[in-house]
Amino acid sequence: MVLLLTFCLFFLGGCQKYHAWHLSFLPNSIKEHDLAKLSYQTTSYRGIAITIIRLKDHIDAYLEVQAFEIPPFHSDLHLAKVTFFAGDTHEVFLLKRLQGGQRLHFTLEALEKFLSLLHSYQEIKIETGLFSEMIVSDNFPYLFEKLKKQNSFFPKKELITFEFY
Repeated sequence: MVLLLTFCLFFLGGCQKYHAWHLSFLPNSIKEHDLAKLSYQTTSYRGIAITIIRLKDHIDAYLEVQAFEIPPFHSDLHLAKVTFFAGDTHEVFLLKRLQGGQRLHFTLEALEKFLSLLHSYQEIKIETGLFSEMIVSDNFPYLFEKLKKQNSFFPKKELITFEFY
């Protein structure tokens, strides 16, 4: 009986759907420091991780690799070429390389196009240098709306004061 129960729990736990996108909040009593992060982690050393950060009302996004550096665009050490593939289309952008060469910062134009592709297609392939990642957008639209609308700010609590006589 115990073996049957263990067997059932093992297989029922394996039936859960894996979602690659994860949303986390860092609430703060100061509204200007209210932070939320939506991330897509890679499992490959040649894969690309994505982080979308909301600080107050501003959204930024980054691509990140775990091994080696993202090659610069020709002789410009501050830029890298990134290509988004979705369906029959592809878009090429030059993103800013951050110090160390393992992170890229999205431009506003690239971020808008990337978000549009994630809302329109089930899968998007991203390539930069030797790195590539197939991004699945299964729960992205829902989590992105939560990222934008969710206000993780919690109001200041009134301090309890004591008076001594």
